[in-house]
Amino acid sequence: MCKKTSMKRFAEVVLSARLGGTVLDRTGFNGDFDFQVKYVEEVNDPSGPTFLAAMQEQLGLKLETQKSPVEFIVVDHVEKASAN
Repeated sequence: MCKKTSMKRFAEVVLSARLGGTVLDRTGFNGDFDFQVKYVEEVNDPSGPTFLAAMQEQLGLKLETQKSPVEFIVVDHVEKASAN
């Protein structure tokens, strides 16, 4: 269940964590939304839709795999802090 959640935050936090990769919001929707999605964890469980099916059936969100430039931070050097 999400309350007062923007599509940008939903994509970047919830979907990225759930799918294990970077998800970008390209819906064009602004504002905050309240919604709940019901799905089953088991792929072979006929009692309900899978996560991806639920995204499309219940929210109308179609998730597509694409390559896109993404900003990220690279840490290339670390030093132990000195004791002051």
